[in-house]
Amino acid sequence: MDRNSRIITLLSIIALLGTVILGIGAYSIFRYPSSNKFRSDNGNANTNYSPITQIATPTPTGKQIPLKSGLIPVNKAWTYIGKLKGNVHITVTGEAILYPLVGPTDPNGWDKIAPVGYPYPLPGANLFCALIKYNDHVEKLGRGRTINFPTETDVYFGPNEEDGGIGSDGPGFADNKGAWSYQIDMVK
Repeated sequence: MDRNSRIITLLSIIALLGTVILGIGAYSIFRYPSSNKFRSDNGNANTNYSPITQIATPTPTGKQIPLKSGLIPVNKAWTYIGKLKGNVHITVTGEAILYPLVGPTDPNGWDKIAPVGYPYPLPGANLFCALIKYNDHVEKLGRGRTINFPTETDVYFGPNEEDGGIGSDGPGFADNKGAWSYQIDMVK
């Protein structure tokens, strides 16, 4: 084998290794978010987190009285839930398609954080996680949490998804399919 053939062979091997390494990097970004291996809560469905601090909030221990249930479609920004008052526990379940190349996503979303500077409703929270909006304030809802509404408050649920308009890096709601289910219980 002459010198040029060895150089070409070596460059081919380097290019192949680079492709494998980049492929692994892309996999880490676009991994299946619902598998226990990659979930931010290590598969513990009874632990909920605040959006920035990742501090666990416990499931309520008081008596729970069912108030309402329904669906959170992921192909629109916000779904009006109604007026809530008092101490309520919200549980969100199921999987929906928010990024078709990856597949179903649960309400905790991806481990990847929504970047600042893009039109996400809650930069700093998990991409594609379930959100709650009330009093012009948006928080991560994920698989659920307990919230006290001291006065009657209009409440909305939606996904942490960009709108697909100017500044977006994807089609936004246009390629989303399905819905998550929610259950709201009064905690006594």
